[in-house]
Amino acid sequence: METNIVALVPSVPEPGRTPIDLLHAAIEKGMDPAGIETLARVMLDMQARHAEQVFNAALARFQAECPVVLKKKSISFPTKAGGTFTSRYAEMSSIVEEVRELLTTHGFSYSFDREVDEKIVKVWCVLRHAGGHQTRTPFSVPLDKGNKLSDAHAVAGAVTFCERYAFRGALGITTGDDNDGKEFIVKYITPEQIDILKKLLEEAQPNEAAFWKYVAVSTFEEITLRDY
Repeated sequence: METNIVALVPSVPEPGRTPIDLLHAAIEKGMDPAGIETLARVMLDMQARHAEQVFNAALARFQAECPVVLKKKSISFPTKAGGTFTSRYAEMSSIVEEVRELLTTHGFSYSFDREVDEKIVKVWCVLRHAGGHQTRTPFSVPLDKGNKLSDAHAVAGAVTFCERYAFRGALGITTGDDNDGKEFIVKYITPEQIDILKKLLEEAQPNEAAFWKYVAVSTFEEITLRDY
């Protein structure tokens, strides 16, 4: 006895009716094993697409409510001219603390997968939603062989750095400076200033990984006017 699969699959999910209920209905109507297998695949695909839609909607709400996280940590580096360059950034702990309640409110949880070899450190932020969908956002950096720290400390620092950027990327979190706590201002460098930096880097030919770690961002567009 043949049963129309389309007739068994509602275009809009019916409240209280699960995929198992639909499979039972198919069996009761005499659907053959091949048809039941096809119906199961269709239902699983529908569930996955619905979970992704719920995930995307929750992420949009999260991003609409998420504040720009302030850069409260600073690190200084000596320059070739004999001076000191100071860069500000938001620590992972500060970012998590700032968004913890929003993550719970919108049904998100996260974890990290890590891969380390002799040349590169790669971290994935696995962002999960209560609806069942998840994403994996990667961020990687090459290991700096010229680092004066021990290998263990160098790897730990690279992992922490990658976790911070993978986490921010997964959730679309932005960071910025404040103006002595009085007024929030974030200004980024102009395309002309980006061109100047690129030309200077071409002339200097620096260690690229060390440069990005030095400026504590991953793209030229993220460099603030203050840091420039």
